[in-house]
Amino acid sequence: MTTLHPAESMNRSPVQRGLFFISLALACLVLAPEVRAQGCNQGCGDSNTTFLGIGALQFNAGGALDTAIGWEALYSNTTGQLNTANGGYALQANTTGSLNTATGADALASNRDFQPLRPRAFAHHNNVIRLLSCH
Repeated sequence: MTTLHPAESMNRSPVQRGLFFISLALACLVLAPEVRAQGCNQGCGDSNTTFLGIGALQFNAGGALDTAIGWEALYSNTTGQLNTANGGYALQANTTGSLNTATGADALASNRDFQPLRPRAFAHHNNVIRLLSCH
């Protein structure tokens, strides 16, 4: 068996050293554990709720028939029912409010327990509440 002296191993060509380090890097990548990004929550929850997005309907405890689409949409909802939140942070702080529809980023984000005076209340991204005619 031939033993290399340290001085001889230092005299390898740059190509040989480059191939060694590339092989070492590839071996590390192959043997490294799988790393995944935080998954997008999606599904149908208890009481006929539907959610899609990280943090959507995160704390729902008893709210029924709610739909949340977007980052932290209906995030704090606990018992609010029949709400629809479509957009990042839409109805984010809502806890017990029901019959709300929020469309757009930050729509009704600070709403906590608003109960509309009549059905079909909704807000755009600027949190201006508008009531639709029920004709």
